[in-house]
Amino acid sequence: MTWKQVDIWKGLIVIEHTKNGERLGVPLNDTLKDLFIELSKVRHIRSPYVFCRPNGNRYVEIKRAFKNALEKSRIENFRFHDLRHSFASALVQKGVDLYQVQRLLGHKDSRMTQRYAHLAPENLRGAVLKLDKVMPEKSYVTN
Repeated sequence: MTWKQVDIWKGLIVIEHTKNGERLGVPLNDTLKDLFIELSKVRHIRSPYVFCRPNGNRYVEIKRAFKNALEKSRIENFRFHDLRHSFASALVQKGVDLYQVQRLLGHKDSRMTQRYAHLAPENLRGAVLKLDKVMPEKSYVTN
């Protein structure tokens, strides 16, 4: 990722060419916005890359760093791509609708998004509990 892709003040990361060939703007939450502000203060050798080696060159791959992070965290059976699943599932579990998740992931088809958005059973219970607010209290018929 280059600094040209990050607009801190608009709170946006722009990905020019996604896998489906379209441009994607991903909004930053406050945590990431603060992180980018801090990173911009300590840029190495004015590198165009957000995450770079001390000499300013970009990282070619992150497999080793990701593996080391998993080992230190004692996380097993987790792939880098699983982060997308976690992102989508967390959004859905916080009540974000699937259309918005689809847009954030850059999917053209909602069926792809549904593969990522796993609902926890407690969220399904929360959905049916909303019916209690629709039905008048004790309006059901008893014999």
